[in-house]
Order: sequence, then C-alpha cells, then structure tokens
Amino acid sequence: MQYLVRDYLNGALILMENQYAIGDVVRIAGVSGKVEDFTLRRRRCAIRTAQSIPSNGQVTVASNLTREWARVNEEFRVVLART
Repeated sequence: MQYLVRDYLNGALILMENQYAIGDVVRIAGVSGKVEDFTLRRRRCAIRTAQSIPSNGQVTVASNLTREWARVNEEFRVVLART
C-alpha cells in the first residue's frame, strides 16, 4: 500500500510540474524512450532494449530530451547572376 501511494503522489507531481508528456523522448534511470502513455502510477515508453523503466515512485532522476526543443531543416536555392 505504501508503494502505491508513493507512485500516485510522484505521478501527480510529475503532471503538475509538467516534467514530460506523451510524445516526449525521456531518459529515466539510464533508459531512454519515447513516452507513449502516462498515468499517475506509471508511464509506458517505447524503448529498443529489454530494459524496463521503474514506476513513478522509484524514479530519482529523469531527463526530458525533447523539452522545448525544435529543429527545422530548410533548403534554400541561391542563384548568382554574373554581369
């Protein structure tokens, strides 16, 4: 019961502080993945290895790798005229 309360409390803090959201790429406990689902008790991430991410109450360090980050690839064509 104690772990369940801890998971829900930490999940509520993560939501209130807006630490990460669905679609963000995160690193939690040394494991990186894209957040697919998030509840007060746990989050589900798409990861490429067999490692698992602990429940919300067990997380001590979490990094959001895509927070407020964007990239645009634009191609420009420049024509030089010689006179």
